[in-house]
Amino acid sequence: MTPAAESLEKFLQPPKPPAIHLWLNYFTSNSTPYQGVGSQPNTKNNQTMKINLRKISTGAILTLAIGAANLASAQALTGSGSHLPTGAGAYPDPNIVGLSYTDNHNGTFTGVWTSTPEPNWVGSVTLTGPIAAGGGPNGTSTFDFSGLANGVLPATSPFVFSDLDAGSGLEQFTFQAYDTSHTLITAAWLDSTLGQAGVGSPSDMPGWNWDTSTSTYTFDGSTVPGNPSVGFYLQNNLDIGSLVVVRDTSFANFAIGAPVPTPEPATLALLGGGVSALALFRRRK
Repeated sequence: MTPAAESLEKFLQPPKPPAIHLWLNYFTSNSTPYQGVGSQPNTKNNQTMKINLRKISTGAILTLAIGAANLASAQALTGSGSHLPTGAGAYPDPNIVGLSYTDNHNGTFTGVWTSTPEPNWVGSVTLTGPIAAGGGPNGTSTFDFSGLANGVLPATSPFVFSDLDAGSGLEQFTFQAYDTSHTLITAAWLDSTLGQAGVGSPSDMPGWNWDTSTSTYTFDGSTVPGNPSVGFYLQNNLDIGSLVVVRDTSFANFAIGAPVPTPEPATLALLGGGVSALALFRRRK
């Protein structure tokens, strides 16, 4: 049976840039829509969940090159702190897509990208355990990336978070990454924040800890006062064969993204020059 589609324009309505949204579409056999992340939805069965990061407007095409510069300047995330540093990029990046999950009815989900990503990301992801977003159950989620083009989640994949604060009790994520031989990755495999939105002050960002003894990242919202509407994303700097995520709350969200093909900088320059020449031609007519 084809599930009925329900949409939730959530994760974040960023104050800037105004043309960009990140939202979740839920496809479910239940006709009662989710009321929003942070509310408790009715029990859902036969659920397919679509995490989509999209560009709503086509304005400012040259910001693509700026986004590439932000990726190049990322630094490995190590140590710990009460509030993640902010990044220079937009949230969400307008050139990444999320996964659409289909329930396999055996405790696993199959995730496929909502549109065609860069070649190294082509394929599917197998998720065992709950989807780490929306009002569903908490717990341990294991992502298997062997179904992607090279059998790994490539470096520079976006790790997207939202609503990680102290507004609803304990809100925390932990992460461990493994290589293709199922060996724990012990090097710091995440980079510092690339972009965010909704941040009114540095204290709106959650805390983090890279535990070198267990090779575990922890992101903790208990250091955030109040309940700000903040979203942010990081990226991995190493290829990952599988990922174990523990979510301690149904009020915070995590999603994996993939970059979509974008014009090369030279193409953008040519496009910009063509637009300028066209404008000049029109003025001279």
